[in-house]
Amino acid sequence: MSTKKTYYCNANPAQNRPYVVSQWFIPPPSPSQYTPRGGNQIHLLNCGDEYLPALYTAIDNARQSIYITIWGFNPHVSLRLNSTDPAHELGAVLQRKAESGVAVKILVWHNLTANVGSASAGDSSLHNPLFRRGWNQRAMAGEFDNLEFITRDPGRTALSPQTRQALANIDQQIEAILGRKMLGGRGYRLSPADQAELNGLKRQRKLLKKVGQGAYQAQNERIEDGISYGNIGKFPTHHQKTVLIDHELCGEETGFVQGFNFWPKYFDESDHPYRGKNNRMQDVGLRLKGHCLIDIYHNFAQSWNQESDTPIPEQAPLIKSRGVGGYTCQILRTWRMNDEFNILAFYENAFTKLNHFIYVEDQYFRQPEFARGLKKRAEQIRSRAGNKKQLHVFVVTNLNKAAAGEIDVRQGMLDELSRSDTDAGEAEFKARMEDDEAQKKIKQQMEKSGVMVHICRLRNSQVNPTQKPSGRSGRHWDPVHYGDTYVHSKLTIFDDAYLTLGSANWNHRSMTIDTELNIAVQLHDDAATTFRNRIWAKHTNGLMDEKKTDGSKPTPPDWYKDWDELLRENYKQYTNNEPLLMNLFPYYEDIDKVRKSGIINEMKQKEG
Repeated sequence: MSTKKTYYCNANPAQNRPYVVSQWFIPPPSPSQYTPRGGNQIHLLNCGDEYLPALYTAIDNARQSIYITIWGFNPHVSLRLNSTDPAHELGAVLQRKAESGVAVKILVWHNLTANVGSASAGDSSLHNPLFRRGWNQRAMAGEFDNLEFITRDPGRTALSPQTRQALANIDQQIEAILGRKMLGGRGYRLSPADQAELNGLKRQRKLLKKVGQGAYQAQNERIEDGISYGNIGKFPTHHQKTVLIDHELCGEETGFVQGFNFWPKYFDESDHPYRGKNNRMQDVGLRLKGHCLIDIYHNFAQSWNQESDTPIPEQAPLIKSRGVGGYTCQILRTWRMNDEFNILAFYENAFTKLNHFIYVEDQYFRQPEFARGLKKRAEQIRSRAGNKKQLHVFVVTNLNKAAAGEIDVRQGMLDELSRSDTDAGEAEFKARMEDDEAQKKIKQQMEKSGVMVHICRLRNSQVNPTQKPSGRSGRHWDPVHYGDTYVHSKLTIFDDAYLTLGSANWNHRSMTIDTELNIAVQLHDDAATTFRNRIWAKHTNGLMDEKKTDGSKPTPPDWYKDWDELLRENYKQYTNNEPLLMNLFPYYEDIDKVRKSGIINEMKQKEG
C-alpha cells in the first residue's frame, strides 16, 4: 500500500518575486517582506455559500498546522451553511484536527464585544464571568491538546509576558465585580467594599499599562488635527482576518485572506433571502496558494510572538519555493508600530492608474482623500480624452446609522463626487426619483466633474405571509416586509485588471490606526470580470445582461445606464409596497436626522 510522500522545501523570500513588477504595486517595507510576488494561485469567494465549503475542505485536509488570526471568533459557527449539526461547528472541527496531531493556533483580538457578538451565551465568551465556562475559555486554559488560543491587545504589545499575565488577572477580577453589578439588575449599586476594590484594580491596571504606553503613543501621534480622539484613538483594534494551513508542506500549503469574522451572521447565501431581524451579511474572501503565503506566515508569526510565551520563527521556514500559479500578488498591511501603511499607499497609487471604472463594496466608504483622488484622476482622463470620457464609480455600502462608530465623513465624500442629492429623507428622495428633470441635473453635474457615481445599499423583501386582519389593527399591516443586508465586504476592483480585498475598510481607522491585512492581485485574465459579474448577478437578481443586443460586451457607461434603470424600477417597487426586483437599492439618508439622533459624531473644529 502506497503512502503519501511529504516534500519539505526551504524558501528564500527575496527570490520569490516577479522579475517585472507592475506599477500598480508599491515598494515593500523591506526587500524580502511584503513585496510583490509571482507564482500565486487564487480563488475568489463570494459569501458563505462559496467561502465555507472551501474553508471546510482546506481545514479537513490539514496535515500539519492551522494558524488563524481573526477579529471575532465564535466556535459555534457552522462550516456547513445553515447546518445545525454540532460536528460541523468550527470549534469542534479544529478540536478534532488538533487531536489528530495538527498544530492549531488561534489569535483573536482581546475584546469581549468582538467575541460575544451574536454568539450563544458562554460558549463564545473569553473572560466574562456571567457566562458559563465555554469553548473559548477552555481553549485559552489549554484544555485541548495541540490547540493554543490567545488574544491580542494593542496596548499590551510592548509588555513582558509577566506583565501581560498580571493584566489578565486584573481584567478577570474587574469583570467579576462588574458581573455582580450586572446580575443585580437595573439600579443595583456596588457595595462600598466592591467599589473600593474596583477602583484599586483600575489603578493597578493603569500603572501596569504605563509600561506599554509606547504602543499607544505611536498611534496617538498619527491622529489628525481636528478629528475626535474619543472616536478613533481610544479603541484601536487588531482587525486582520487570515487563515494559514500546512505552510510546512510543499504544494499543500494554502491560505485565506478575508473580510469574514467567525460569527454565524457573517455567512449567508449570496442572493441574501429575507430573514427578518436575523438578516445576515454580504462579505468576500480569497483562497491563496503560492509565494505570498510567505508574508501571511510572517504576519501571523509577528503577531503571535507579541502575545505568546511560546514564540515561533518569524521567517516561514517551509514555504513552497516554486510557484503554483500565474498571478502576481502583494500582501499589504496597516501596521502602525512599524510605520507601515501600505494599504493606504496602494490605494493612493491605484487611483492614479485608473482609466475606466472602480467597483467598491465596502462596510464604511468613509475616506475623503479617496474621493479627491478619484476626482483628480477623472479630471486627468477628461483632459486627455477631450472631455468626452468619464470615470465610472460603483459603490455598495451601508447606511450611516448601520455603520456607526467613528467620525462620519461620507456625505463630504459624496458632495465631492457630485452626489449631494443622497442627503435626503424619504419624501424628498421619492420626489427627486420621480422627477426626470431633477435626475437629468444630477447626471449633468456628474458629467461636468467627470465622475459618474452610483452609490447603493443591499435590501431584500418578502410578501407578508399573514392575511390582513380586519378592523383598526389592519391599518398597521404591511403587504410586504423589507429588510437590509449588512455589507461587511472590503473589496475594490480597478478596471477589472487589479483588485484588493481583506480586512481594511475605506476609512481612517483601517488606513492608519488598526492592524489590517489586504491582498492586492494583478489579474491578467478574466478572473476579476467573472467575479464581479458573479457578485452583480446576485445583487441584481440576474437582471443585468452580460451581452448587448449586438452581441458585444457592455462597457462601464452601459453598466451605469443599466444600474440607473434598475435602481429606479426597484425603488418604485418599494414605494408601491411591492416585492423588490433585486437586492441592489439606492442609497439615501437624511444626515441631519441621523446626526441629531447621536449616531454621527461631528468633526471637532481645530481651535486657532
